Amino acid sequence: LRPDIYALWLLATADQAVRHNETEQVRHYLTAAVTSLPDGIPHLAIRSASIAASVGDVDLARLLMERVPPSRAWPSYLKHLVTRLRSMEP
Repeated sequence: LRPDIYALWLLATADQAVRHNETEQVRHYLTAAVTSLPDGIPHLAIRSASIAASVGDVDLARLLMERVPPSRAWPSYLKHLVTRLRSMEP
């Protein structure tokens, strides 16, 4: 599969695992996505980080956020996610 299709499949599978409360499966798919996310599609990294945050995995969410290149095109997405991650810190 092309890297972008594979990353999208991982993201969809992780999203499905969230709906079934399968936290370990979510982490598994998102960890695989870290190395599979294509550089040209930052929204996949943003969504992946959001899913990681939704299951309480702040470290994985931050790791996925590192895959998002700086841009003014999506500041509201990132601002919301960063605020969410900060609220989850101990």
